[in-house]
Amino acid sequence: MRRPLSFALIGLLSYSACVLAAEPVAGPQISLSAQARQTVANDQALAVLYAEASSANPQQVVDELNRQGQHALAIAKGYRQVRIASGNRSTWPVYDPNDKEHRNQPTGWRGRAEWRLESLDSQALARLVAALQPGLRLASLGFQPSGATRQKAENALIPAAMTAFEERARLSAQALGYSKWRIVEISLNGGGMPMPVQNLRFAQAASMADSMPIAEGESELSLQASGRIELLPSR
Repeated sequence: MRRPLSFALIGLLSYSACVLAAEPVAGPQISLSAQARQTVANDQALAVLYAEASSANPQQVVDELNRQGQHALAIAKGYRQVRIASGNRSTWPVYDPNDKEHRNQPTGWRGRAEWRLESLDSQALARLVAALQPGLRLASLGFQPSGATRQKAENALIPAAMTAFEERARLSAQALGYSKWRIVEISLNGGGMPMPVQNLRFAQAASMADSMPIAEGESELSLQASGRIELLPSR
């Protein structure tokens, strides 16, 4: 049973050697990257709120966090412009460092649960955040381009990123004395960060939410073209 396998392996190696011998020698290759940028409006507001609970019984911690979540979801039903979703949740034991005799035994339990709010209507989100306080606390607030806005901007950046890559490839080839080159591989990667806003603006009463000053601002989106080119000899 071993001999046919050996013959097959020898045949495969011989075939591979013939293929490699037939291929032309590749020219020098250069790795490059180029970027195109565009400023877009932060048309989506997002906030993260959280609740905490503590008890000697871990199940009571879980039950309290569930109660807080159900209450928040019930209130959020009145704000159809705002999307609310559950976020991170954790429960952990609490120890007393001064109790050396029972230092490996928990003296209680604590828990934390988060909810994420998103909306294209920043005023509606502000009113919901105000309605959820003080039961829930505000962890963070920010603005970012919505998915549709980001997709539209990135599509518009594709030609610019490709043109920038080609120009950098041409300059790199010329610097090394080559007038011809070809793209071996290329990939596109987008980027951009949401703009943070201070939490203080949301620490107001619900009656003030309608007149709350909110500056959504803008974000700079970028699209990076990365790849490799092969330098070709002039003929």
